[in-house]
Amino acid sequence: NQDNGFGSNALESEVSPPPVHHTQDLVSSGVLEDMRRLYQNPQMGFSSLAQKHLLKNAVDPNEDIIAVMPTGSGKSMIMELPPWAWDKDFLTVAVIPFKAILAQQLDKCRARGVSCAHWTGPHVTANREFSLLFVSVETAVGKGFRE
Repeated sequence: NQDNGFGSNALESEVSPPPVHHTQDLVSSGVLEDMRRLYQNPQMGFSSLAQKHLLKNAVDPNEDIIAVMPTGSGKSMIMELPPWAWDKDFLTVAVIPFKAILAQQLDKCRARGVSCAHWTGPHVTANREFSLLFVSVETAVGKGFRE
């Protein structure tokens, strides 16, 4: 019986972007194993087909990802796993809609060992010692951030 990486509640017929990569690719490339180590859950699977697809693309340095997903679809994993597990030269930018959620995400990521920071101005990126940068929506649309 081959591990396909789906949790027991996941449906294989779920609507998602056309799958470019197969689950076995994710298992053999170590994505599924890294997920399980990050969350310390040996039974963990993908929350959705979209999450699976986006995580596979996240390991490709030629891919940029923008994901707008509903609650429970696996957004946290998509933004936490690449900076935790792979090349620290890449930067993941997560735009968070509410400041309270931003603070929670910072705390959760730090507790899991993900190097992260909250962008409050250009001084934050001067000595970039993080791979995941959290930005509030208000900041992301401001001129200072875009420069």
